[in-house]
Amino acid sequence: MKSIAPPPTDAERRKSILIADDDEGMLNVLKLRCEQLGLHTYLARDARTALNTAADVSPDMICIDVQLPGGNGLALAEMLLSDEQFAATPLIIVTGQQSPEVERRCHQLPAYYIPKSATTWSRLRPLIAEMLAPTATDGHNLSAQLDQLEEKHVPMPTQSSTPTDWAVDSQTQDLMDSVFALMGECQKSLDQIIDQSQP
Repeated sequence: MKSIAPPPTDAERRKSILIADDDEGMLNVLKLRCEQLGLHTYLARDARTALNTAADVSPDMICIDVQLPGGNGLALAEMLLSDEQFAATPLIIVTGQQSPEVERRCHQLPAYYIPKSATTWSRLRPLIAEMLAPTATDGHNLSAQLDQLEEKHVPMPTQSSTPTDWAVDSQTQDLMDSVFALMGECQKSLDQIIDQSQP
């Protein structure tokens, strides 16, 4: 008679994050960074996909942009947090739409607010470490893993199909941070153009 393995415990299960953003560059950078931390990463490029993916996989954390095709990210966050399944799920709003109103709504949800800028990852990383850190009885400590990654070269995929060939130097790290900064600036410029064109 075959014995059936019990389902993995919370400590054995790999932590997961759902990232919803219509900006392909942002999605790819956040996906790479989160996977470097050992997180299982799910991606959504619109509000409907984000909602369906969240319902299907019950991620441990959700990261949403405000401006998504098919719906507003803040409204999506409200829907998710009002559902008992996600009531305790940490939610982060990462957006280029930097306004006091967006920040106020994030605090009301409650959701963490991180503007897209050169410091996006340096602000997001500690939240991930804090909110997804395993319990003290767990043999794996995400905060310690993050600190070890900071001491070493943080791996970044190249054209190779094997993760052992990944490598990133400080110049690449700086480039990635610059990409975050440019994305935030582009969003601010777009918001200003839209604001100026409205009567």
